[in-house]
Amino acid sequence: LMDLPLDNRKVMIGGEGGILGEWGTEQRENTYEGEIPAAYALIRSKTSASARLGNEIGLDVVKDLSKNLGIESALLDYHSTYLGNSEISLLELTRAYTIFANLGWSSAEPSLIGKITLNGQTVYQRANKDRPNVVSMTTAGQVSDLLQASFQQGILAEALERNGLHKVDNVAGKSGTVYGFSDT
Repeated sequence: LMDLPLDNRKVMIGGEGGILGEWGTEQRENTYEGEIPAAYALIRSKTSASARLGNEIGLDVVKDLSKNLGIESALLDYHSTYLGNSEISLLELTRAYTIFANLGWSSAEPSLIGKITLNGQTVYQRANKDRPNVVSMTTAGQVSDLLQASFQQGILAEALERNGLHKVDNVAGKSGTVYGFSDT
């Protein structure tokens, strides 16, 4: 992918209006590295390169995949959706991420009570509904590895160290930054 400055008029608002300028990771000094592997773009949060990939794939494909991952909220029809700018619930986001840890299978419906026993006998057990396979095991494993790498060698490595979590195995996730340089 090409990691180069990107005109934000095409990415943020989906049209030709707005303020012209570069659009990338929100930091004091944006640095661009030219041609980089897609995996590196995810691990290092290279938003310019990731937005370009979204443009190549197309908004409809991204929105369809999001629905398959369990995101039911309406996603914005802007290119910033490629980077997670649409509002979704924490439950939707969590369920989408668990698919990668579950090697492609969706998670069960959330429930406060899974099982009740009385004197060793099960008096209630939540029904296990069929959980669909959403992505291939290979794809899920690769994405899971990349999400782990973002904590091991990406911009999240410092956060793990700072919060005393550097010894926890298999931590996976993705960083985010909103306006004002606040982490999400």
